[in-house]
Amino acid sequence: ASETGYTYSWVSSPVGYTSTDANPTVNPSVTTTYSVTKTNTASGCNDTKSVIVTVETSVPTAEAGTSVQINCTTNQGNGTVTLNGTGSTTAGVTYLWTGGTIVSGETTLSPIVSAAATYTLTVTYIATGCKSSDTVAVTIDNTVPTAEAGTPVQINCITNEGDGTVTLNGTGSTTVGVTYLWTGGTIVSGETTLSPIVSAASTYTLTVTYTATGCKSSDTVAVTLDNSLPKADAGQDVTINCTTKSTTLSASGGVSYSWSPATGLSATNIANPIAEPILTTTYTVIVTAANGCTATDSVTVTVDKNVPTAPTVNVINNCNGTSTLTASGYTGELLWSNNATTESITVSTAGTYTVRVTSANGCISSNGSGNAAPKTTPAAPTAATLQPTCAVATGTITVSAPI
Repeated sequence: ASETGYTYSWVSSPVGYTSTDANPTVNPSVTTTYSVTKTNTASGCNDTKSVIVTVETSVPTAEAGTSVQINCTTNQGNGTVTLNGTGSTTAGVTYLWTGGTIVSGETTLSPIVSAAATYTLTVTYIATGCKSSDTVAVTIDNTVPTAEAGTPVQINCITNEGDGTVTLNGTGSTTVGVTYLWTGGTIVSGETTLSPIVSAASTYTLTVTYTATGCKSSDTVAVTLDNSLPKADAGQDVTINCTTKSTTLSASGGVSYSWSPATGLSATNIANPIAEPILTTTYTVIVTAANGCTATDSVTVTVDKNVPTAPTVNVINNCNGTSTLTASGYTGELLWSNNATTESITVSTAGTYTVRVTSANGCISSNGSGNAAPKTTPAAPTAATLQPTCAVATGTITVSAPI
């Protein structure tokens, strides 16, 4: 405040400013030294003092950082991302983030945000109020890839040529920047492909990951094991003969069959072929189950077609007009040409009679034969008697044979 009886004179350096107010208001554009001379109007005595007005117009540094993305890996995949701003770090500086959704740290250089938006960092000098701002774009990508582990499969005697493994058939996103990883069980090869080879019954998991975002998707597939052998059964051994000339084989235990040797068989690829071998034969059948596993069994077809020896015929021609024919040296059942089945026959008609024998295996011999020649009984002779008389002392008996 001005005092009565004094005058004031202000000058500036750099020059250009003067004032006679006791308390002038200044607004220099550069730092300026102001000098004031205070004079006693009664005595003329004076005194001079100076004051420096510093002009501070610098702004702080503000860098909101490079654009970032919220994805499945940032901040351990919790749906947020941490911004990385930079700015003047001297005392008397404040930071403030605005925009989007700020979870925490809005007055720090590293806030955590959870939404796609444009975020603004403002850095302010507290003393001067000077500030600077910068923005950063936050995007979001939490799209998950496709993962299909495929349908359940079985390790059996067919898969992969029966080597005890099976190939899985997964499907998944095939764009650039995708990785595949199988886990579980026993993976022989291809664990980072869509078609690994595995060798154990288990649950296998396919995980498909976008490398850029870390987003992933998983699916599982069950692998079972069935290498059990079928119970092959070729049936009971059998005999064929002259009566039963063939037999039907009967295999069981599988879904397909293969017989060997083919000799004498009506077919080799069915369960029940007809067998009619010439010689006794052992047939082997390979039985294949639904799982591709095989087992074998055998059956013997015995051929009994031995023809019996023809019987010997002994002939006795009787004197009573008959002949008796007797068969010998045979085993089996007899049949004579006159349909008799006894060992001996008596006939009254001359001629050749045949006989054959049928053995137990149904085979029939060639004919044995004998010639019947019955003998006829002669007529009784006649006798004529002449009795002796008185005139003739002797008598006579005359026998005459029949003509």
